[in-house]
Amino acid sequence: MNDRTHDRTDADTDQYGTHLAARLTALADAPAPASRLDTAWAIRTGRSRLRRRRAGALVAVAAAVLGISLVGTVLPFGNPGIPATSIPDGPPALPRYGPDTGRDPMAASAAFGWLPKGFDQLTYHSHPTKGRMGIKAFGPAIDEVRRPAVFLDVYAPGEQPPVVQSREPRATASVNGKPMYWLDPRPGTPAADGGQRILRFHAPDGRWAELTTIYMDSFPVEELLPRIAKGVRAGQQAAALPFTVENVPADYEPYGADFNLGLEAASGLPWTASLTYKLGQNYISVVARPDVERDPPFTPDQGAEAPPGLCKSQRGLRLCVHSPQGEEPFAAAGGLQGWLDRVTGLGTDPADWTTDVIR
Repeated sequence: MNDRTHDRTDADTDQYGTHLAARLTALADAPAPASRLDTAWAIRTGRSRLRRRRAGALVAVAAAVLGISLVGTVLPFGNPGIPATSIPDGPPALPRYGPDTGRDPMAASAAFGWLPKGFDQLTYHSHPTKGRMGIKAFGPAIDEVRRPAVFLDVYAPGEQPPVVQSREPRATASVNGKPMYWLDPRPGTPAADGGQRILRFHAPDGRWAELTTIYMDSFPVEELLPRIAKGVRAGQQAAALPFTVENVPADYEPYGADFNLGLEAASGLPWTASLTYKLGQNYISVVARPDVERDPPFTPDQGAEAPPGLCKSQRGLRLCVHSPQGEEPFAAAGGLQGWLDRVTGLGTDPADWTTDVIR
């Protein structure tokens, strides 16, 4: 039997630890700033690191349990002059990918195939209006707030990357038999926050892709990014999710999905997954995570107000439904309870997850 609760304290904690998914996805259509500096994520990460004692060991355990395979032959960071060796053809990082059934909100056209050692914190975000999924990989912490990061975006077939007025292209060696280029700051242009570097290249299927870094000044970026680019895998697929949702009312519009892997990215949990729907100007999110204690326990910012939520435990998962607007806008669909009843957990083993999510 499912353990349903309507304990606002429990629901608040779950929602705070999953990035306030509804609030963030509601902002997804806002014009993106030039910098990829994720200030909110950095602040939250810094606060989390101040309380963390066992993160390194637990991340390793979580990665082993989930079957993540991120690290191939590592670049010789101590000597940037040594040429990079061939990139190992290992499997991509979680989430596990499968056929794009058209019923999965986390369809992807590419994924990382190789990342340097230590880049084991990942976030995947399905853009509700851009028609593609963005992936971030975070490396070892520099200090209590900053972490080096690599962002991967792949453009739609035939789509040309936009011109960036503050940057000018600089050609470099080819990848996948096609040219690639850096976007360097124009002379006299102040450097972007975090020492942002941008590399544009063609994915194996011919579409344009883009790698962006922040806080990677100590890395041999001119050598590292082309190697990451060479390992990027292309091909339409979908990220398997640990739950299904049945009988979504026709007037609800899909509005993005997220998957966060690693204790830092998932606020003290091995992973979290969520999807969001939009009804008019109202947003409702389904959030799944392992039904375990956070490490460290997550403490909301003082004075912050969490949106109402309703949760249940099922097959080792904690499944919650949240909305910043509360119950009233969703009354015709049964409110939060009606939405929670539509959600079925598939367990914590990624082999049991599905790309046939919306049923």
